[in-house]
Amino acid sequence: MALRTFEPKKGGLSSRSIRDGAVAPSKLHRLLLEGAHAMEACNYQPPATDVDGFSNPTGIAADINLMHLRSSTWSYFIMGAQVIVAPTNDATAGGILIGLDAAAADGVEYLPGQMATVKNPFAVTIGTSPNAAVRATLRAGTLANVAELALGWRKAEAFNALIDNYDEMACLNIQTPGDIKRETILNNGATVTVDTLLNASNGVDVVLEVRLIGRRALMFVNGAAAPIGAAFNFDVGEIVVPFLHFLQVTGGSTLHMFDYEVGPLYGIGLDPARH
Repeated sequence: MALRTFEPKKGGLSSRSIRDGAVAPSKLHRLLLEGAHAMEACNYQPPATDVDGFSNPTGIAADINLMHLRSSTWSYFIMGAQVIVAPTNDATAGGILIGLDAAAADGVEYLPGQMATVKNPFAVTIGTSPNAAVRATLRAGTLANVAELALGWRKAEAFNALIDNYDEMACLNIQTPGDIKRETILNNGATVTVDTLLNASNGVDVVLEVRLIGRRALMFVNGAAAPIGAAFNFDVGEIVVPFLHFLQVTGGSTLHMFDYEVGPLYGIGLDPARH
């Protein structure tokens, strides 16, 4: 009797590996189907376009472009006059160079999910939406030349070149010469800055994360809770979106992003209220 053999399918997988229907919508987490959760290693060259989705990106102050990552699209807002107008893959160090020009007074703000509205897949309505988080592994080359390197949540409103001008905000902000600070704004008030006493170093990866638990913003550096000073609560009903804000001084600095994650906490197993 002849031995039974298995013909490999295209791609090298046999019929025993993945059968039709094994990976079906009913087997996938709803957050993945809705695009409400995204995470990935940033080890490739992402396409970039003008905000129209097909023209070349531009670098004049206040221009808005799109970075098309594998798992989500981010809009980005130009500050200063950029010559390098699109993020680039660093084939040597790994990661994506998202700082654009390394030059004084230049900067960029990224908005995961593209839209500054409730239609953003990562938008959170405080008091209504599930608990959520935004996290990224970042590396700045010369922190003495970094005025702002902030990651967190802000009100869903138009981009602003001055981070202090947002109506409501909660973020971790690395400022010259590498001090990691907790910054919050409530109802268009003054920015409240608290030094976490933690520091970033030139050319060293740092993981910043801001979680929203109900109204409360909780902040983590390299996986450990950062000192928060007075607790900060967003207004109930406020719509907030994740953001990453980078502004340079003096001679400028490179900025890498190596990975990121954004979405509801229960989608990544971190929400104690939902498992």
